[in-house]
Amino acid sequence: MKRIIKTLLVILAISVFLIGAVSGTETIGDDNNNVSDEESKIEYHYFYMDGCPVCTDQEKFHQTLFEDHPELDVYKHNIYDEESMQKLDDLAEEYNVTIERIAVPMTFVGGEFFQGFDSTIQRGIENVVKGKVDEGDRDERMVNLPFIGETDISKFSLPLLATVLGTADGFNVCSIGALLLILGIVLKLDSRKKILFYGGLFILTTVSVYGIIVFAWYGLINAIIGYLGLLELFIGLVALTAGIYFFKEFLQFYKYGPTCETTGNKYVSKVRRKVTQVLKNPKSGLFATAGIIILFALVMVIVELPCSIGLPLVFTGVLADAGVTTMASGAYILMYLFFYMFIELVIFLGAVLTKKMWFDQENVVTWTTLAASLIMFFLAYYYLQYFLPFL
Repeated sequence: MKRIIKTLLVILAISVFLIGAVSGTETIGDDNNNVSDEESKIEYHYFYMDGCPVCTDQEKFHQTLFEDHPELDVYKHNIYDEESMQKLDDLAEEYNVTIERIAVPMTFVGGEFFQGFDSTIQRGIENVVKGKVDEGDRDERMVNLPFIGETDISKFSLPLLATVLGTADGFNVCSIGALLLILGIVLKLDSRKKILFYGGLFILTTVSVYGIIVFAWYGLINAIIGYLGLLELFIGLVALTAGIYFFKEFLQFYKYGPTCETTGNKYVSKVRRKVTQVLKNPKSGLFATAGIIILFALVMVIVELPCSIGLPLVFTGVLADAGVTTMASGAYILMYLFFYMFIELVIFLGAVLTKKMWFDQENVVTWTTLAASLIMFFLAYYYLQYFLPFL
């Protein structure tokens, strides 16, 4: 069994690197854009609406930009005007971009498309106007990392981030403990069919409920995509908070070993006792047993939500900020959910195949918690670096 588990974990590690290597088509901060031939006179199309606070920020930037670059042909379009919407369609076709949502401000200049406005987009517009941008480099964000030096974090792969954060989120000591409880009881029944059914039902319920929550978060965050400056600050602060939380958890786990804080929760304890009674009772019917397992999975997800909210919330925020298509975002979330359930699938399939359980919970959970903390601190710096002077 140990050999099977180690083999699967090696496959997971290899897949992380392969995904990162081959999935450069979508990156953090990447939008659909094409670079046109450089011209001596640059058309600058700016779409706005009255009362938009982000548009106001871009207007302040325009005062300096237009003074420094008189070669710009500036065209301003109020998004509520019918002619402006037609012009927007024409420019989208000319620039070969797909606009998934109408969110102002939007800027077309020098072959580049920008949606929203923040310090990164300001740099991108300045680079285009100065003729210093190369294809795909519009959103580069350079940070000086210890022992590494200057690194362009905008090139980080979204699939790689989904893999890493999903896997880290999946090493949840409480959820894994709940699965081990169910499998431990079912294994005594010495029936692979029952192990497959009851264990699979727990995993399916867990990932379905958690998936609904993650998609709902993405929808909520995506609804405020027009306020990109606020979105970046929000993601950064959530990542910082999550980093601090996971680091405290790591110190606790390192000193005392992984423990589930929800063990003493009265609802969890009550449902756990009921699960144990039903599974051990040979007279329990199929529907009653399935119902209590579904309820147990639902309670575990809801009770654990405050502890695990940081990772998926940051990930969905990154997706919203990246501006990828709705279909691509859905695929990334599904990828995140798959790796979220990966370790439980390994434990579950191992129990089905061997009728035994093995999981080195102490070491794996402890060091994965540290990794999650470091990733959160990394992303916090990524999103907060331009706000630090104001915090």
